[in-house]
Amino acid sequence: METYSERIKIMVGDITQLPTEAIVNAANRSLLGGGGVDGAIQRAAGRGLLQECRTLGGCETGQCKMTGAYNLPCKRVIHAVGPVWFGGHQGESGLLASCYDSAMKLAVEHNLSSIAFPCISTGVYRFPKDEAARIALRTVFKHIRDDYEGQVVICCFSRDDEEYYRKCFWEESLTLLGDHEAVQGYKEKIDAITPEFWDEAFSLIPQLEQGAKPSNGRGMERKYGFCTSPADYLSWVHCFNVDAMPDYYNINNVYCLCVIATFLARKLYWTGSCATPEELLKFLRPVREIVLRS
Repeated sequence: METYSERIKIMVGDITQLPTEAIVNAANRSLLGGGGVDGAIQRAAGRGLLQECRTLGGCETGQCKMTGAYNLPCKRVIHAVGPVWFGGHQGESGLLASCYDSAMKLAVEHNLSSIAFPCISTGVYRFPKDEAARIALRTVFKHIRDDYEGQVVICCFSRDDEEYYRKCFWEESLTLLGDHEAVQGYKEKIDAITPEFWDEAFSLIPQLEQGAKPSNGRGMERKYGFCTSPADYLSWVHCFNVDAMPDYYNINNVYCLCVIATFLARKLYWTGSCATPEELLKFLRPVREIVLRS
């Protein structure tokens, strides 16, 4: 899957084969092995992993413990105990978020350069896959925003699992803008944009396609500069390295595209230069597709 970012990757594969510095094991409370990902990791690591796990005294749901990796290509295994799904009325969402949060805290504490997660609790524990994907991405993005400087890999078992992450990826990336209140305030600002505004913006497309000179940076800021404090839009821009993006068509989220518009507007304002027709078209075309579908 293309995410435009070196900081977070989503893939289908065998987590036991990944050379990340750490992998996360979807463990049970005993930490003594089981089925699914847990069993696969224990088998690939060899008896040394089980022997070390026996010294740990188990682990509470929502928490993590770290061990060596033994015969695995990674250096560390973080054992995360996810919740069993009982209908969502026993704090399951909070416990799953705690799994990802605890693992990311260990990655920060031990200065791990990369960490790979499986889809925790979505197998025999029956956690709904769409909600689990959102919780995972939201928690990971929070740590990328606040304190983690390495790479995160989400390693899915199947293409169907990967699809859940793909569908909510850009929406949850808004966590990079700030806390929940900041993100909601930003989204409300975008939602309040009138149809007349979009009509005016999209009317520029035929002119730009013919190479017409666009507005200057100050005018672009006035039209498209939606991200303001307290939303830290630069965190989003840095995560996805907007300057290096080949295009924006894979971003199926108008809020994220407006973050890019703000970046372009302020960049042009700071440099005193003008946006090129290509830069404006790169932004306006995918936004038009989203707005017309809504």
